Parts: sequence; C-alpha cells; structure tokens
Amino acid sequence: MEAPTCGAHARPEGHLTTSFLSLCAKLKDNRLLPEGFLSLADRIKIALGLGADRDMAEDTSPVGIGNDPDYGSGGRDSLWYRVPLSELGGGKPFSVQATLYYQATPPFYLQDRFCTANTTDTKRLYYLAGKLELGGLTQDWKLRTVTSGPVLVP
Repeated sequence: MEAPTCGAHARPEGHLTTSFLSLCAKLKDNRLLPEGFLSLADRIKIALGLGADRDMAEDTSPVGIGNDPDYGSGGRDSLWYRVPLSELGGGKPFSVQATLYYQATPPFYLQDRFCTANTTDTKRLYYLAGKLELGGLTQDWKLRTVTSGPVLVP
C-alpha cells in the first residue's frame, strides 16, 4: 500500500486522528468561525503581503462543511430538534429545556497528547491539566455556557 500524500491539498484517507503529530489531511473542520472571518480572497491578499503563499490562507479555510452557511461565514450555528409529541410515552411534556456546553479540550484529546509527545511543552500541559482546580464549574471538562431554562410546550 502506498503512503498517503500529506499537505494542504491532500485527500483525507487512512486512519483518523486528533493528533497534530500524525495529521495528514483534514476530513472535516468543526470550528465555528469568529464573526467577521475574512474571505479566502482577503486572506490570500494578506498571506501574499506577508511573503507567504496561498497555502497559508487556505489552511485556515473550513473543510468538509458542504453548503452549511453557519460554518462558512462565521459567528453562529443553529440546530433544530423536532420531537414528535405523539410518540412520547406518558402524554404531552409540560416543558423542554436546552443547554449549551463548551468543551475546548476533552480528556481523550489530552490523553492522546500525553501519549504521543514527550516534549517540555507536553510535560507542562500535563502538569497544568493535573493541577487545575475549577471549583465545581465543570463536570467531565464541560463548561455550561447558557441554558434556556424550562420553556412551556404550547
């Protein structure tokens, strides 16, 4: 089997990984881009102005997003849940609630870093993650950012 070609224009194939050390090509980029994220044309102008090539601008482009506008333009995301009320056992619900959590660095990601890199930076991250005291603000490394609270079902 031939080794995959890696780089900015490589097709995603082979084993999936979250490790930057063994990343060959991006399959999907789940980042929500910030509000005001520059277009590719604008990023190319900046890259060329800095003496870099187009790859610098293209490397920050979202990958595998299809035509989802939430991932292409930045600053937002939307999600719809449709629950058939007739299929709920026990009758109609009184209320529903939605909660948004933020999880920047899940434990499995840290574990992968600690097992694949033996550098001063990795040792520092291991120390800091092991000593981090969040005072009950998080559970399972998730931070509750906002909740709708109970919303009455009409």
